[in-house]
Amino acid sequence: MGKGRCFVSVFAFFMILILSGFVCMSARSATADTRGIDVVFHGPGSGSKAGAGSVPLYDRMTAVVIGVDRYQNLLAKDFLKYAVRDAKGVASVLNKHYPFKKVITLYNEQATRDMIIKVLQGDLSRTGPEDAVLIYFAGHGITRSTAQGDLGYLVPYDGSLKMDEMYKNISMQQIKADVCPLIPAKHVLIVADACFGGLLLATRSIGIEPSHKTAYLREITREPVRQIITAGSKDQEVLDGGIGGHSVFTGRLIAALEDVQDFISTRELGLRLQQQVYGDAAARGHTQKPMVGEIYGTGDFVFVPDTAKRQAQAEDQVDKIESELAELERLKKSAVVRKEEARLRELERQRLLKEAALKHAKIREEAALQEAELQQKARDDAFRDAEKQKRREKERRERLAYLKLQAEKLRMEVGSPAKAMGLKEAAAEVKKINAAVSALEADFKTELERQLQPVREYYRPKLAEAENIPPRDTMFETETDYKARVNQSTELIRKLQEELSQKEEGIKAQLETGLTAQKSPLLEQRKKIIEQEFPLGPGDVEFKLVNYDPEREVFSIYMNNKESRQEFSFAGILPVPKANAREYWQNPDLLVPGLVLSVDKHGMVRPRKAAFRRPEGKEYLVQDLEKSAEPIAQKTGERVQQNEVLRLYCAEIWARVQNHWVLPEQLLNKTGLTSIVVVRIAQDGKVLKARYENKSGHALFDQSAMRAVQKASPFPPLPLALRPGPLEIGIRFKPGEVGL
Repeated sequence: MGKGRCFVSVFAFFMILILSGFVCMSARSATADTRGIDVVFHGPGSGSKAGAGSVPLYDRMTAVVIGVDRYQNLLAKDFLKYAVRDAKGVASVLNKHYPFKKVITLYNEQATRDMIIKVLQGDLSRTGPEDAVLIYFAGHGITRSTAQGDLGYLVPYDGSLKMDEMYKNISMQQIKADVCPLIPAKHVLIVADACFGGLLLATRSIGIEPSHKTAYLREITREPVRQIITAGSKDQEVLDGGIGGHSVFTGRLIAALEDVQDFISTRELGLRLQQQVYGDAAARGHTQKPMVGEIYGTGDFVFVPDTAKRQAQAEDQVDKIESELAELERLKKSAVVRKEEARLRELERQRLLKEAALKHAKIREEAALQEAELQQKARDDAFRDAEKQKRREKERRERLAYLKLQAEKLRMEVGSPAKAMGLKEAAAEVKKINAAVSALEADFKTELERQLQPVREYYRPKLAEAENIPPRDTMFETETDYKARVNQSTELIRKLQEELSQKEEGIKAQLETGLTAQKSPLLEQRKKIIEQEFPLGPGDVEFKLVNYDPEREVFSIYMNNKESRQEFSFAGILPVPKANAREYWQNPDLLVPGLVLSVDKHGMVRPRKAAFRRPEGKEYLVQDLEKSAEPIAQKTGERVQQNEVLRLYCAEIWARVQNHWVLPEQLLNKTGLTSIVVVRIAQDGKVLKARYENKSGHALFDQSAMRAVQKASPFPPLPLALRPGPLEIGIRFKPGEVGL
């Protein structure tokens, strides 16, 4: 039993041939008074004595396309992967390039034996005597040896590979005896991408060699015929991995039909497939040679492209180019809009900072009222005097003046953009916003501690007095009296602690509300900038194909912004089928690059999308795109060394650390600590281990170090040049300065 995929392609195409120096073909719709498809020629034809005339072909053409991957009665290991895909590829080329009236498709569960026979003997029985029919089948094929010779079978969805269940399949004998005679059409073609014997082909020679001449066309279009082309013979397994992601045979078949310029006969097509498929298989150490022949009859199919569809495709290409030009014009206008938006954002930020200063003043006023209440309590308890109240009022005024100065300083630091918002400007603006947010957070943290201090000072002596419970006086106090006194003190402590906690939470909530209100507009500005996209066209992008992995079918690739190689350089992988990889490696200019950049919340430039477009319009998306420190060499052989990769990666680490982490001051003073070393940064940026070190290089406080580092992590993933890792980076601290 031979196991293989079976693809039977039946193409019925009706062409009009016009010979005037060169051959011109056209297909026209059938009417009541004219034939549907003719081959018309003018002037002396090749191999013809007539000066002008026409060769009538078909009234109408119909196709049946069948593909089966999954089978009802087979194990999963016997399922196919690409049969339906190949069938859909054939249906697509028929609809796209040829004038078919109807294309009937049956895939997987639809392609039962009964449904296939119903279509072949039922639907196709309504074709006319001047019609053409194409039957395409993609699935398993099998051969059974008998005393009279081999007999081939096509296996439908509910068929079987068992020898005692051949009745569930469709035999070539049944196709010859029961199907072909019931189809009234003049020409029927069966194309099978499968290998089996018992095709029952005619044994006598037709006596006509395939030709591209008019005389041959007249001869073969006059007579009826039932033809067949198979991918190979008995015991030859069909190969997958052909061009276009199809099998070797079907890939060559689709390519041949797409390549037809005027017309091609089935016999010419068969000879071409025999040569190409045999060569492809031999290159892979395999034997596969298609079989071409007639079940009966002496005619021949003629394939003629639909000129109207080709014209429509050309117009679609023009529309696509015009759309791209319109998009470029839109991007040009968008740059002007971004410049205006940047100016408006700066004005909005100035307004927000002024509002923040006003809210600070109001918070100060409310804090002053709360302090006044506490001071009144203190006076009632003889805990505060008039001089202390005057001193605190003076401190409040000085603090308010200090905050106003800080707000004005913050406004000066934020500055105003002087030109249109570009990629660098967007990154700088995000960092300005982050600095403003950090300043607000630091200021509010200081203010929180300042407001909590007098509250805690008020309750500290009260709690100390309540917690100071004298021991039992055994002479004058019973055990019951002592327990009652302890319970009374305990309840007083609980009330004082609860009262203190409520006041602390109230102050925290009020300040946090104010902080959130002042941060939100700034964070909203940052969000809008982060959401912006900065597309780079082909003229702004340069790229280099580094190497190709045939197992994964991907290129390693570097991409640069031509104007800023060191700052905006990225690496990734580009999936390209093996069938096209060699062509792009030798001719990289066939790929048209496009790159879309954005800015993250830390002000770092990140790639959002990168793609390459082929000349015919297909797009390849770059995967695993990340920032790289290896820009494309400007001269042959020039490469960026690994230490440059490390330098840029450390710069990103530094941006995280300086915004999120400060070394504890008490550790510096107490232990003479001078650095923290991050050990083993994993490939994905996760911190595996961290430790503090003193001046002698001894490790200290591992757990404290991990907690400090985690405030700034996770770090960015390691660049390709530093992988697989892990990587060790030292972040050194001294009193008053920090550095990598």
